[in-house]
Amino acid sequence: MPAGAVEGSTTTGDKSFATSPTPVAPPSRRLRENLKPGGIFVLEMVSKERLARSFQATTSRELPNGDLLFERHEIVDDWTRVHTAGR
Repeated sequence: MPAGAVEGSTTTGDKSFATSPTPVAPPSRRLRENLKPGGIFVLEMVSKERLARSFQATTSRELPNGDLLFERHEIVDDWTRVHTAGR
């Protein structure tokens, strides 16, 4: 992707930017390089408490083509990450 090609970017549910013990410079540098001047970046985060109240170990949803997607979610690393596997 050419530098400055993106007007905006979002990410959801990835708290590694806030909780990672390693510097976040490489990912944040790439974001800055790829946003157009004046572009925005939105990071949506969910607290452990909110996640615990609404957590479901398995979910399903219908995709636009009519297929059903079943997903299994697993809490790992003391509620700092959710791993998801879908079929």
